[in-house]
Amino acid sequence: MILRGVFRGAMLGWARMFRAMRWFRPRVFVFHRIGAPSASVRWGSCLAPSSFEAFLDFLLEEQVDVVTLGEMANPSRSRRYRVGISFDDGHYDTYAVAWPLLRARGMSATTFVTTSFLGAATPPRPWESSGMPANGMTTEQLKEVAAQGMEIGSHGRHHFPFPRLSQAALNEECCESRSVLEEIIDGPVHEFAYPHGLYDGRVVSAVEAAGYQHAWACDPFPLHAGVRPYCLPRISVSECTRTREDFLRLLWGDDLRGRLNLRFGGRRRALNSIPLAGADTNVRPS
Repeated sequence: MILRGVFRGAMLGWARMFRAMRWFRPRVFVFHRIGAPSASVRWGSCLAPSSFEAFLDFLLEEQVDVVTLGEMANPSRSRRYRVGISFDDGHYDTYAVAWPLLRARGMSATTFVTTSFLGAATPPRPWESSGMPANGMTTEQLKEVAAQGMEIGSHGRHHFPFPRLSQAALNEECCESRSVLEEIIDGPVHEFAYPHGLYDGRVVSAVEAAGYQHAWACDPFPLHAGVRPYCLPRISVSECTRTREDFLRLLWGDDLRGRLNLRFGGRRRALNSIPLAGADTNVRPS
């Protein structure tokens, strides 16, 4: 146990040093539900409030800035390490549970809202059975969090898989959801997240034509130079993220090993910092 503690402390010290040297690439995380996961479902997208709160405290301890996704997509001169936190669908627990925990720590975030879910009971996803009411935020609640500093992005009108839609339906999903949200918050909506994480070349073109500045998927990789602004990756956080080791892996993953392998002529490994069973699949743009 003593040796394990010494090793863990040494690794954390190395992580901080290399992070200061900008060896660690920034990460963006996506959450869906913040509630009590069902014991009958091992993998899912519902994270316990205690785990979410512990993760935020861990980020504070690591002196990490938590910002909106609009900020993450733009260059920063700050030498502090930044991560982005986002929520999909516009669930009520984003308003009632997650946002107060973030605000209490001076952190910000982005929520991607499916406009047909506003004020409505949303159907549970196949891998979710938390027993929580899956209600969407009301328009008043959305106005409130926007006024308090949460960035609002679009997640479409109906949470349909976009690659399966006709061109007319695709354009409607992109444009009408943005118009509805901008009218509610009385401000611009620049960010978009693909429903189910699904996109292809036609979907990317439609989102860009609708006037969004960036679009986010659910690819389990950190941000890196050269990534296209309409194929930005986010790492899905599952309900099995509970321990400090999970948080360390989530925050800096295999960056150190990957950099050293690259430095000494090895082959870079694909990064996958958290278990993603039950996460959305992706169709990469052609």
